[in-house]
Amino acid sequence: MRRAVEDLEAAGVAAITIEDTDLPLKSDRAGAPELVPLETGVAKIAAALDARRDEKLVIIARTSVAALPEPANLALRCRAYAEAGADAVFLSGAIGQPGLVEVGKSVNCPIVLSSISPAIADAAQAQNSLGCLFKHGLGGHQSHQEAV
Repeated sequence: MRRAVEDLEAAGVAAITIEDTDLPLKSDRAGAPELVPLETGVAKIAAALDARRDEKLVIIARTSVAALPEPANLALRCRAYAEAGADAVFLSGAIGQPGLVEVGKSVNCPIVLSSISPAIADAAQAQNSLGCLFKHGLGGHQSHQEAV
């Protein structure tokens, strides 16, 4: 982790996502992703933060817990990563408004979303129902390609 963060920081990247998906992905894997234990995910965030030299480099904890059939640990994982010092949490996978509100109340850092319906995004912003810096949900790879 240290070498990756140092090299990316030296290259001038603005942000790094540290994910909790168990990698490499297994070729026979179907459906929901497998995640590393929570303690491992927290340790990865701590190691990235320890290696960071420039406070402007944003360390984002990326979790696929929302993609699990029953994401019961969604807020728990996000809170643990935020408490470990992650500058933001990135939720990969579709998430409904109740889960989003729960995460928003659990963390004190920005939340990045990979999949969110416009209706949920509009409702969350209109009601200001999140205790976080939710700004915009990414629409997937196509919107990223267009932004770049």
